[in-house]
Amino acid sequence: LFRSFKAVHHALAASDAVYLQWAEDDGPYVGTTAADKVSTTGTRVWTFDSGSDANMGNWASVSGANLVIQDDGVYFVRLADRKRTVTTGVDWWGQTIGDAAGGVWFANTSKSDGPGLFVGDLDVTAKAVWKGNVQGTACGDSLGEVMGGIAVDGGVLFYAPSYTAGGSVQPTFASGLYAFDAAAGTPKWNVQTTPTSTISAGNGLVYLIEAGAVVARKESDGSVGWTQPLAGAGAQAPVLAGGLAIAAGSAGVSAFDAKTGAPAWSTPLTGAAARAYTITITNGCGGSQNLGAAIATTLAAAVPSDTLVVTASDGVHVLSISTGADTWNGKVTGAKNVVHDPVIVGKTVYVVDSPPSSVGGFGAGQLIALSGT
Repeated sequence: LFRSFKAVHHALAASDAVYLQWAEDDGPYVGTTAADKVSTTGTRVWTFDSGSDANMGNWASVSGANLVIQDDGVYFVRLADRKRTVTTGVDWWGQTIGDAAGGVWFANTSKSDGPGLFVGDLDVTAKAVWKGNVQGTACGDSLGEVMGGIAVDGGVLFYAPSYTAGGSVQPTFASGLYAFDAAAGTPKWNVQTTPTSTISAGNGLVYLIEAGAVVARKESDGSVGWTQPLAGAGAQAPVLAGGLAIAAGSAGVSAFDAKTGAPAWSTPLTGAAARAYTITITNGCGGSQNLGAAIATTLAAAVPSDTLVVTASDGVHVLSISTGADTWNGKVTGAKNVVHDPVIVGKTVYVVDSPPSSVGGFGAGQLIALSGT
């Protein structure tokens, strides 16, 4: 049975291959969770399709010998031959980070008809090592979590949820920033706030967007280390590169000293602020909830070459990390839409060319490889 190509989301890239997440049509639903392994010359090596029906385009991870996708289920897909080794079953969505043992840290951001909302660690057999902030487990709870940012630094997992109510059911936990022992899951501290981006961590600080500002909170206790206003800030986590925290807003891209928050430079660009995509569904438990939040990124850094690649409304820009100077810019030949999700590997930049979808995420498009010096 032939089904049409539905959406292209993003790519993970390495020196020897690119792993592209996409969706096949599964009407009237959002689309299947699928992925291609593509050679560096653009040849498809294999295709994996889970057959599920709600791929929101959450970023996958490479962990050990597997590509791990958490989109309408968690799927461990063997890099060598596309074999699905294990899965949790459907109705899991969210960001993942590979751990040293071949498992993943994760945030499950939607109840739908699944197990509820929580953050934690899965081992290589897709079994939970630990879970935290567990809520919304009963049918009909219909809670959502629309940011789902996680980051790991110094043996600590940081989690920045923005919870939404499901009908009359209110979240048990408050939106904010939480810290857990990454190995054991023991809670360390939490602070209440409303994250509007995913998060990054380093320099003893956790970086995120809150109320139109770049905020750096101390890893030790969540208190504010520094804050800087950024109008129209996007949903991508601040990029840490060259001693700077870099974020995009409605007026362009701005960089701040990562430790002190002192402004370093600002470069005007239009359309460089990343968006978060989510949809509202009615699930089998009879509740209405927000599903997902998939982040389309616009910034990627390569520190050795002092390169920051930015996808904007007018094409691709290459900025100097240290000065913000726009060293090259141009439209992408053959692109039909505003490109997004840049990934840098050596002298190659991969971008995705697909339009926003009316039901959340992106529509049909293509992966484009750009070569440079």
